[in-house]
Amino acid sequence: MSSVGPNLSLQMQSKMMAYLNAARLRGISYPVVHAFIDTCIATASDPRSFQIPQISFHVLSKITGEPPALPPIEHASAHIINTRLFERKFARVYLGDADSRDAVALRQKIAKGSREALEEQYWDVLERTVQARPSEARLGGAVNGKLSHFRTWVESADRRLPKPQRDHLQALYNAHMLHSSTVDAFEMAPYKLMGKIEPSRSVPQVTTTAEDWLWFQLAMVDEEENGGFRSLSEASVLLMCGQFERAVAALWDHQETEIEAVHLAIALAYHGLLRVPPRTETSDMTPLSLSPASPPALSLSTLIWRYIRQFVKMDSKDALQYVYCVCLSADQPGSVCKEQVESAWDLTRGIIVFANAAPDGKSSLASSGSTDSKEYNSEILIRAARHSAENDRVSEAIKLYNLAGDYSTVVSCLAQALGKTIAQSSPDEKAKQLERTASDILRHYERTNRAVGKDRGAVIKLLGIREAVEAKNAGKPVVTLDLMESTDLIPLSRDMAKITRRAEEFKDLHESLQRNLQTYLTLTMDALAGIHYMAKNSAVGDATWQMTLAAVRTKSHSLMVFAGILKYRMSPDVYSYLARLDMEIAL
Repeated sequence: MSSVGPNLSLQMQSKMMAYLNAARLRGISYPVVHAFIDTCIATASDPRSFQIPQISFHVLSKITGEPPALPPIEHASAHIINTRLFERKFARVYLGDADSRDAVALRQKIAKGSREALEEQYWDVLERTVQARPSEARLGGAVNGKLSHFRTWVESADRRLPKPQRDHLQALYNAHMLHSSTVDAFEMAPYKLMGKIEPSRSVPQVTTTAEDWLWFQLAMVDEEENGGFRSLSEASVLLMCGQFERAVAALWDHQETEIEAVHLAIALAYHGLLRVPPRTETSDMTPLSLSPASPPALSLSTLIWRYIRQFVKMDSKDALQYVYCVCLSADQPGSVCKEQVESAWDLTRGIIVFANAAPDGKSSLASSGSTDSKEYNSEILIRAARHSAENDRVSEAIKLYNLAGDYSTVVSCLAQALGKTIAQSSPDEKAKQLERTASDILRHYERTNRAVGKDRGAVIKLLGIREAVEAKNAGKPVVTLDLMESTDLIPLSRDMAKITRRAEEFKDLHESLQRNLQTYLTLTMDALAGIHYMAKNSAVGDATWQMTLAAVRTKSHSLMVFAGILKYRMSPDVYSYLARLDMEIAL
């Protein structure tokens, strides 16, 4: 992926996106076009001159009338100036009836802004040329043409003479220039320009470059008499002619200007000058949608996703800032409104799942097009969590469920996941991370009294089993037995009625605990065998030795009675192993 200028760094782009979205959340304006211009200048080889990427944003700044900066909030009038004046300012008119008076006025504004941009760019060329060749640029010469008419034309806001003056120029043109083969082209040009005479015909020797030709055409655009922009169709001047969607698509078609295309599209959407197609007219081949029944439209979500997918895993938070811009077009009439919000949700979920990154709920709620936290949780976080859980990314799913406030599902996921890993004698890093997450969440939930119930109880017991496994691996049978007794999963007293009752209640235990019966029965019997071995080989006095052995034998026998009632819930090998250890302990 190439970038605008020598290199438009991702860091600079991401900062602009973050500032833009922060302003949207606060309900204030942000000079997004000038932010892009500043970035272009910062990365340009010669900041004094117009660079190719900078030109598009410069033109757009003139079209929109966006100021270079806004006063700080502390400024006395900032609350007025900073209100949402920029965001979607032109959307109602741009997306509305193309033949309305407001639409005509908007096209006139586009022509005026484009003309001013070209004049400023040409003035920049003149200044640099004069500075480079001062001796050849000596002032002098006589002014040619009708000076009074020219002054009136220059001073007119819309570069338009009153009809009597235009009629006068037309008469002079018809009489002396129309059929003349010797007329000076540079004398003819001002007449054509001021009188808007034959706008479809260029002036040889005068409009030799694309910029000169375009400026000349823009200066003669007349929405009231000559059809306005509909008389212009040159592909290279799409932006200046108000063909914004085609302009972005043209930039996107060239690798070296893809980044410019994305940011230009965002700036256009912010100001309400980008039309987005309905989902039925969106193509996977190109972001541009051309329909014979409607004006050109551009899929902003498609453009943004194709751009961010290159760095989404590395910079997921930056990618989310771009996704939040999809909802700029969520006020477009028809089905597009809801579809843009759904697209933002889809992309947000995609980033969460693909990059294992959860967005900050507070800052992303409004930016992603949702006005209801419950809707945001259900449509984005919980759906992404389910996808993660289905693909065995449990820690990620738990984090998302927790963000969504679905605490019961968090402990349910933990119980299910721990039940699958608890039997590992040497857990892998994934299992260790899960256990750490479970411990942290459990402590927090116990303090806040969240998710009380069967699932949370199962998580407590499963973590106890895990801790007992670690104690066994560390050669600490006494600690292992204490931990297992604290779980209260196995009745180890002589009370036969209690043992029978607990065996009958086994079917009501959490599924993860039922599934691991063999694990904790074996673990407990191994601990008893280890204590028995220590007592047998201890140098402690006979009385203490006999008391320890008696307690171990009682607990071992109770365990076997319990295991015998549940014999068919375990493999024969496991039951045989327990019986063998019980016999060794009884000796």
